[in-house]
This record gives sequence, C-alpha cells and structure tokens, in this order.
Amino acid sequence: MRTTNTRPGDLQATSVVFGSPMGILFVCLFLAVNSAAGLGQEDSRLVIVVNPQTPLTQVGLKELKELYLGEITRLGGHEMVPVNHAAHTPIRLAFEKQVLRMNADEFAQHWKARRFLDTSQKQPTVFRSVESVKTFVAAEKGAIGYLPYSATDASVLVIRKVDNIDLTAKEYPLMTR
Repeated sequence: MRTTNTRPGDLQATSVVFGSPMGILFVCLFLAVNSAAGLGQEDSRLVIVVNPQTPLTQVGLKELKELYLGEITRLGGHEMVPVNHAAHTPIRLAFEKQVLRMNADEFAQHWKARRFLDTSQKQPTVFRSVESVKTFVAAEKGAIGYLPYSATDASVLVIRKVDNIDLTAKEYPLMTR
C-alpha cells in the first residue's frame, strides 16, 4: 500500500497499487473468499437421495415425515428403508426441524412409544457420517436418506423435487442450516 500526504489538516488518502505483488495477492484473496461464500449458499441445500434402483423423482414433505415416523413404509409403490444421521448432528437437527417438525427429544420419544406399542416397528437405520449414509443408500435397494447437496455423486439418485419445488429453485424447502 502507498499513502500520500495532502495539505496539512486533510485526511491522508490511501490507495492500493494493484500492479504490485501485494496488490495482486489482495485481489486474489478477495475473489477467493467471495467465491467460497457464494458456493456455501448453494451447498446449504439438504437433498433427499435414494438408491438408483428406486426411481423416485419427487416426494412430499408429508410422505417423508410419515416414512421417518414409521407410519408408512412405501413411497411411489416401492418398499423403503429410511436412513438417518446420528442424533444431535447438525444435518439431522435440520432434517428433524424442517421435515419432521420435531426436535431431537420429541423424535426419540415418538420411537420409544412406537416400540412400546408395536415391537415389530423398526425405526430408521442410523449412521455416523455423511459418507456412510451415502454408501448405504447407494448399496441398498429401497434405501432413502438425506445429504448435503455437495456430498452427492452418481452413486445415489437425488430426488429433484420436494413438495413440487425443484431443488434449483430459491424456494426449495430444505437447508442444512
């Protein structure tokens, strides 16, 4: 940076010399930080994924809630195997709040009551990492789970519409935060 003095009593004027190595470094860092911030917004989408052999293209929040609460076992004519993340992880807390409309304690209490009333009830399988959820969904026919959009790849089928809203729309209802 270079400073220039003006008349006595005036404020000093500061200018950045962009042709200098420090100026170029500053511009590169500024662009990198702002680009990462823009990507973070896109990556905050939480998407529903299924095994590629289970061709679902859309799902409703009501059906997802019923599936994860054990009230239904089929979606689009397919027997489903719901997969959950570990309790109290940020992604699961987001899913419980936005899809189930419950907090972690309410979800746990729901399943305690269901198992008490019907011991054949099987709650969603729990995995400790995003990668293990993706691996299970990719391998198990009928498996359904949720992932950050940034963690998806060709091994799982991303459900493009939730409540008839495409995941590219700004109104898309599910976010990881």
